[in-house]
Amino acid sequence: MSIAAVGMLATPVQALARLVAASSTFQELIGDGIDYAAALESVFYEEADDSESDASQVEQPVERSPKPRAIIYLADDWSTETKGPGEWKDSGYCDLAFEFPIPEENRASSTTGSLQDEAMYALNTIGQIIADIQDNSGLSDADDNPYLNATRIQFLMKPFPCDPTQEFGYFWGCELRVFYP
Repeated sequence: MSIAAVGMLATPVQALARLVAASSTFQELIGDGIDYAAALESVFYEEADDSESDASQVEQPVERSPKPRAIIYLADDWSTETKGPGEWKDSGYCDLAFEFPIPEENRASSTTGSLQDEAMYALNTIGQIIADIQDNSGLSDADDNPYLNATRIQFLMKPFPCDPTQEFGYFWGCELRVFYP
């Protein structure tokens, strides 16, 4: 990203992106050998681009924002309140969506998987990412950039399968609300 996050609105969004990228489960979901910096590239702000890359530049067009991915939205309910003369306290929440494919062997369409396997894979994955977020909340990365200090996490949409007719394949999604002080 070429623009640095500064101020009370952008800073929590970037801090949540770092918190998600620090999740070892999210890193493993992205791929083998993925580290924090590479995982951070799979976290998008406000929206992800589902359009295809320019077909003239590649043999097979691909999604510009490929799955697995996380998408962070600054929620409408941000607020600031005075603590005293010249002192303000910001608080709010960010909405956090995850989109990820189910491994072929666990898919209901395979000979070895079932819809229950898909659901259990999704629940295990999201549950472990939430546990990682809880463990890392309020800490910092190796360069001392702070992670979001999450104070509460709630489901907006539990893990669910997305339309299998989508152009870029079958995947599961989930939406969380992450509160911060």
